[in-house]
Amino acid sequence: MTLREKTLVIIGVTLMGLLVVLLVAARQIVYRSFNQLEIEAADENLSRVTEAIAVAEREVRSTASDYAAWDDTCDYIQEPYESYETSNYSWASIQGIYVNTVIYLDREDNPVFMTEYDLSNGMKLQGEPPLLRALQSYPGLLNHTDVSGGQSGLVRTDGGVMLVSAEPIVTSRREGPILGTVLMGRYVDEEEIGRLASVTRLDLRMDVWSDAPAGPEFASAREQLSMTNLRHFDPMSTSSLAAYVLISDFKEDPVLIVRADMPRQIMGLGRSTIFTFIGVMLAGGIMCGLASLLLLERLVLRRMARLSRTVRTIGLRGDLSTRVPEDGADEIGDLAKSINETLEALERAQEALRSVGSRARCILWSADVEQGTDGDLQVSLKMQDERAAQRLLPMDLYGGVSYADSWKSAIHPEDKARVAKAPIDAIRRAETSYEQEYRIRTADDDVQWVGEQVAIEHLGGGRWRLVGVCTEITDRKQAQEELQRARDAALEVAQIKSDFLANMSHEVRTPINGIVGMVDLLKRTELAPEQQEYVQLIRVSADSLMTVINDILDFSKIESGKLRMEAIEFPIRGRVRDLVAIMAVRGEEKGIAVVGQVDDDVPDTLVGDPGRLTQVLMNLVGNAVKFTSEGEVRVVVGVEQADSNIVTLKFAVRDTGIGIPADKLEQIFEPFVQADASTTRRFGGTGLGLAICREIVQLMHGQLAVESVVDEGSTFSFTAEFRRGEGRRPTESGAVEAVSRPLRILLAEDNPINRRVARRLLEQDGHRIFTVEDGLSAVQAIEHERYDLVLMDVHMPRMGGFEALGAIRASERIRGGHIPVIAMTARAMEGDRERCLEAGMDGYIAKPVEPRLLRREIRRVVGDSQTSTGETAPAESAAQDAVLDLDGARERCGGDDLLLAELLDLLRESADNYVARIRLSAQETNWDEMIQVAHTLKGAAANLCAREVAAAARSLEETPPEVLESEHEGLVAQLDLAIERLKGSIDSLLRKKNADIDR
Repeated sequence: MTLREKTLVIIGVTLMGLLVVLLVAARQIVYRSFNQLEIEAADENLSRVTEAIAVAEREVRSTASDYAAWDDTCDYIQEPYESYETSNYSWASIQGIYVNTVIYLDREDNPVFMTEYDLSNGMKLQGEPPLLRALQSYPGLLNHTDVSGGQSGLVRTDGGVMLVSAEPIVTSRREGPILGTVLMGRYVDEEEIGRLASVTRLDLRMDVWSDAPAGPEFASAREQLSMTNLRHFDPMSTSSLAAYVLISDFKEDPVLIVRADMPRQIMGLGRSTIFTFIGVMLAGGIMCGLASLLLLERLVLRRMARLSRTVRTIGLRGDLSTRVPEDGADEIGDLAKSINETLEALERAQEALRSVGSRARCILWSADVEQGTDGDLQVSLKMQDERAAQRLLPMDLYGGVSYADSWKSAIHPEDKARVAKAPIDAIRRAETSYEQEYRIRTADDDVQWVGEQVAIEHLGGGRWRLVGVCTEITDRKQAQEELQRARDAALEVAQIKSDFLANMSHEVRTPINGIVGMVDLLKRTELAPEQQEYVQLIRVSADSLMTVINDILDFSKIESGKLRMEAIEFPIRGRVRDLVAIMAVRGEEKGIAVVGQVDDDVPDTLVGDPGRLTQVLMNLVGNAVKFTSEGEVRVVVGVEQADSNIVTLKFAVRDTGIGIPADKLEQIFEPFVQADASTTRRFGGTGLGLAICREIVQLMHGQLAVESVVDEGSTFSFTAEFRRGEGRRPTESGAVEAVSRPLRILLAEDNPINRRVARRLLEQDGHRIFTVEDGLSAVQAIEHERYDLVLMDVHMPRMGGFEALGAIRASERIRGGHIPVIAMTARAMEGDRERCLEAGMDGYIAKPVEPRLLRREIRRVVGDSQTSTGETAPAESAAQDAVLDLDGARERCGGDDLLLAELLDLLRESADNYVARIRLSAQETNWDEMIQVAHTLKGAAANLCAREVAAAARSLEETPPEVLESEHEGLVAQLDLAIERLKGSIDSLLRKKNADIDR
């Protein structure tokens, strides 16, 4: 198809499209407008119908009103006489007032007179009029509020629908009292509808609204009409429209459907307008199209045809020196100019191609494959351009019959079988192409790589044609090998880093373990107050160093993707309560409050990793306390989203501290970064805490965010997903009793300080401890003595823990028996526990060794059917726990009885001071101060598990100020009683402890 023909087609398609668009637009716009006008006209006609019915109603009401306000009627209703009836309600009179039914009722609504006529034939109907029976359904007709209070409307009767008016009987002057009621009614039947049609000049029909199925003329309208949609319009054809209106009776219930048929003159006018418009536009489009075609012919088509002929001639002759005429300063002229420039570039490229042909690095080959009678495939290879192949890989030294034979001989011996097998396998798999890479040996015994892409064409009859392209890829393969070496080096560096961190964990934790253990033992001896302070400072410094190490190790686990989350059921409220209690002590040192709030809809028990959750909260609350000098730190826990199985909680930690600048909010989550360069010097820290928290929160399928205003405070919030728990109350961290029977324990530990700490701790539990300094000595000791348990350090000189364990287990396989072995290691990398257990260890404990965890692991590994009985009877113990949970308080103090006694004595002495401040606040009516002091006392008592005092202080704290004014005396008295009981309990415990010391 020529360009001229295409132009004609485009113009024709454009005109057809224009016609379709105009038709659609006309239907959417013009038809819609005319249809709206038609509906408005039909709606106006229906209004005429309803007005005509209203006029008829007013006629009946006017007649009834005239008869009701007449002195003769007043006399008649009081004393009926026949002449009144015959003179006023004969057939001639009825024709004049044009009503079907007349009923007179006295004051008690009893009928005095009634008559009914058929207006079509003048026949007087016998029996009780249907209107009288219908009054039971329309009692409102007879409710006259005053002498002018008549009622009218449509009424449904057994005989049909009637226009009814009920007027009170009064004197001609409209004076009361009301003596009765005049009822007049006219049936709305076909005759009445005909009369209304003549008045409105519309073709009207009627249907009574009832439960019976409607006729075909009204069926669709019955489905559309309702008391909220009183009108409906139904186009019956292109020339006729049916409009329906629903008429309600006196009770506002539907009673009649009136249909008006009318011609669709407006839509007819709309259609003629549309066709005229489209015709005019189409004629104009055709004229414009012809004019456009003439202009295109002159300005474009003729020149493009000449340009096409010239280019075709150049293509046929291959003469790149030919040039196309450049006429006109428009796009066609520019195109001709560009073609000439392209021809010049092609001439230059052709010449350059000839000059660089010697540098071609690509070979095109083909092969014919035939299937022999034995089913084998025979491949016949040939090169399409042997000169180009020689430039890629000279093969003269191979002395082959052809270059194809030389190429086959040059394939590397290790790749030759694979290269020969590749096309046969591809054909047998019915593939259409394949790729492969292999090596070739050049004439100078060098090795190069080539990449081969092969297309397969099935010719039929057991024959195939292969066409392949070989490209040298030696440089690319070398780059890939360098990348692989770099990747291997990076993995080796990562492994070295992991090993370094593990060894660093062991080498650093080992001396810290000794420091912490010796400090704990030193704290249990008799020390002067100043010495106690020094020991406490050493312990704080060791804990701080351990925190730094833990941060670095946690960050390393996160970087290597080895941080794992546990799924343990735990009580969320207990976790938050304990966290707040611990941090409240640090807050009190700075004079700030640390409070917690857990919403009521938060489930009691959840399944998740309580340790990691506590780590995040401890870090955030610790930071809040660190950077807050006045005010409070508040921990709020609420439900973000929940279903039957999964609960997403939102945790928020709000403080009133120094705040964070807006430009630093994102940086604080980066490793080793803090909001201010001076922060580390002022407050300490590694800058890893928030980075670790963010990663842990993401592992809990949540997000960590921060909002802050400088000098006003910060809010760190995060979400975390948990499964709902089954309601079990897992044992919280508390005191763990030692195994009740003494054990013979072999302790294999190379560090003398660690040996002494562990030995002293275990001897306090009544065990006999035997120590060795390496794994070899441990193996030898077990061969000569019997032990109940071995505590084995993993890293020791001469023979490590794993090698010693292997020797022990090998000996057991020969002589029988099994001795439990618990691994002790300062490594804290992910998977250490699993590696120890897989190696045959019975248990695992990390250093620094916590007494509670060591006792728990020994009980788990060795087993203990007995439990120590305490020294108090159950009833006495329960009563004691209600006032003071001694085991819980001892656990809070790390099992240090001296520290516990000191803190209890301090609580006993400070309690009176708290109460005095509370009473002073009451005298000054400073209820906020009273609540704050009660909050501080509650935290101090809760930290030492003084339950009764904590509960009494909590009651005082949670009472609103307006209630405290009237009820504070009772609450303070309750607190006094709890403190006295606590002091008595503390005195009893201290006396008992002193007596034990004296003995």
